[in-house]
Amino acid sequence: MLDKNFTVNIAVCDDDDYERNRIIELITKGFSKTDYIENIDRFVSGEDFLAADINKYDLVFMDIYMTGINGMETAKQLYSGNKRTKIVFCTTSSDFGVESYDVEAMRYLLKPIEEEKFFAVLDFFFKNFAAKKTITVKCDRIDETIALDDIIWIESQGHKSVIHTNDGEYTTRSSLAEFHKELEPYGFMKPVRYALVSISEVVGTPNKTMLLTDGTEFDIPKDKRVAIRNEFADIKYKRLIENIGS
Repeated sequence: MLDKNFTVNIAVCDDDDYERNRIIELITKGFSKTDYIENIDRFVSGEDFLAADINKYDLVFMDIYMTGINGMETAKQLYSGNKRTKIVFCTTSSDFGVESYDVEAMRYLLKPIEEEKFFAVLDFFFKNFAAKKTITVKCDRIDETIALDDIIWIESQGHKSVIHTNDGEYTTRSSLAEFHKELEPYGFMKPVRYALVSISEVVGTPNKTMLLTDGTEFDIPKDKRVAIRNEFADIKYKRLIENIGS
């Protein structure tokens, strides 16, 4: 069921034609050395960008000083509804360096952009993107592809499973046992017999209950509480080490 996605959707938002074309040139050059395929959209303003389907982008190169809404405010609007897209600021000043942490910016590049530093940003992105997995499931005879980091939890309902995601629900005949076997290595755990949960979507450290980001709450059986807390801590620690290593 697991897939690998080789297409990267990229937005370049800069009101300077030369700088915008320069970034696109560097992206194309960087991607030519990989198996990934770049799909690039160009934007000349924050307003232009926000009017598009911004949630589809994996990577955004954002100028900060633009006419109209600036790049930082544009990025905040993107981030408020989508924390998965990676943002790289490209600007002439370091004034917004600290504020860039508010949107978890991947990098902050000063213009004129140095080719070596730009490629280092792409390399860092590729390492993380390579780990991004999708899963394909059949729903009413239609194959649906779902990113693992979109899944909140999977619920067993009789002979079917319901996949609860940030974008809606998907019902499939695949069993919870099948999902558990395949997704356990990717940060999923089974706190109760009828549910498989993404650790990234757990609010706080589970004790008597486990609360998810969509408001779903599970009562954890008393005899499993210590084991669940330990498993939760182990997965979180493993992910922390992986992030530091990347």
